[in-house]
Amino acid sequence: MTENACLVWGLSLPANAVDQVKKVLSGEELADAARFKSDARREQALAGRLLMRLAASCGTETSPRAWRIARGSLDRPLLTGENAPADINISHTEGYVTVARCSTGRVGVDVEPLARAERMWAIRSKFLTDEESESWRSKPDSEQRRDLVARWVLKEACVKAHGGGIGLDLRGITISGAGANLRATGSAGDYALALLCAGEDHLIGVAVSRDMAPAELRDGRELLGQMNDAAANG
Repeated sequence: MTENACLVWGLSLPANAVDQVKKVLSGEELADAARFKSDARREQALAGRLLMRLAASCGTETSPRAWRIARGSLDRPLLTGENAPADINISHTEGYVTVARCSTGRVGVDVEPLARAERMWAIRSKFLTDEESESWRSKPDSEQRRDLVARWVLKEACVKAHGGGIGLDLRGITISGAGANLRATGSAGDYALALLCAGEDHLIGVAVSRDMAPAELRDGRELLGQMNDAAANG
């Protein structure tokens, strides 16, 4: 990876996601995913691990199978091994998974469907500051739904980059700026932010150390294609 680089991939889960996973994941990872009672949650978890391994190997000579995955704080998955990225983070929701990796510092990523705006409206007092609430109310109805989801994924990305989990008060995170100048300060630390659109249905928030700039969203299907080509040529 180039210095100060952050790369982000997103993937709508293919119909054969489980078959793809079995080509790369360890038996331990497959067994770990089996603890999920819901088939959908199990597939999301497996696809997240698959995309994490593929993303870590992209641009390197390391096989996706070669990475060792350890558990960090709050069960945060960490890659270990030679040439491992400085940090990598995954997020998944219904039908979609995203992974962000960085060459230095910390990274956090969160993805949510826009359809969850109604649920977030009900808990908005738990993550919006008073100033943010006033700003949100002043927006046209057509923008309020997206703005709620955007602020949620950006703040959750900060929490995941920090590693503090549910102990952090989302209202203690202040988001400022716009576009390429989005920033976060407060209880989770100081981060550069990116808000990415995954099609028309999902928003992705990315938080990285201030000396980096998040990249544009890459298509995770490219990583699957590279994996399948390598298997065919092997």
